[in-house]
Amino acid sequence: MAKFVFRLHKVKHVRIIQETIQKQKWAEANRALLLAQQRLTALQQERTDIITYCHSQADWSVRPLAYLYVAKLDRMIARQIERVHEAAIAEAAARQEWIRARNEKEKLERLEARHYEEHMYEELRKEQRILDDMKNHLGRI
Repeated sequence: MAKFVFRLHKVKHVRIIQETIQKQKWAEANRALLLAQQRLTALQQERTDIITYCHSQADWSVRPLAYLYVAKLDRMIARQIERVHEAAIAEAAARQEWIRARNEKEKLERLEARHYEEHMYEELRKEQRILDDMKNHLGRI
């Protein structure tokens, strides 16, 4: 039986490498998004804690300083929201690139599977033809 050789094996190998690289890029972008979201959550929690602390204090002299700090936190939260939005856009783009690379790899895998099936079909047909010829020749002897 002849050995199966997929002619596009090198192309398939390149597509596998490209898919792996794109997957790593997506993972990095996803990690950056999660870190930005965690930082935003921490800032929002800190703002809530400061406001709660201010309202629980009987000393009115602390409040003006706390409100200045809350205003600074508001600016930091606004910047962090922009960073989260940018990270989400980058993550979505990286995910689309990974999906595209994965689809390209899967196309070649399906093509290889189809060529292998055709190869096996032809090999089995040849084998059956040989067996039929042997049967026909034995009957004449």
